[in-house]
Amino acid sequence: MVTLLGNFIAGIIAGRRAGYSYRGATNVGLTITSRGEFSIILANLAKAGGLLPVLQPFAALYVLILAILGPLLTKESKWIYSKLANVFGWPPLKEKTKQKQLA
Repeated sequence: MVTLLGNFIAGIIAGRRAGYSYRGATNVGLTITSRGEFSIILANLAKAGGLLPVLQPFAALYVLILAILGPLLTKESKWIYSKLANVFGWPPLKEKTKQKQLA
């Protein structure tokens, strides 16, 4: 859970420093939460370093959970952003207006 939150916060900070809006930075944070490649590397290092065998399945399960949660969180980014905007006083989401199509 700590790495999930850490990735999310790091993504928001990186997005804001890169000049993205709060909404864009939130999308960056939600998108990188599922990047489990580094987690797999750490799990392999822990195994090589003598991690207790009972903990090894949990490391694999954690990588799987992140791989599943990442896309789900990204899909719900509008809802998550609206909740964060209420808490932190960020600008609210703008409603998209549909433009009339010319026939």
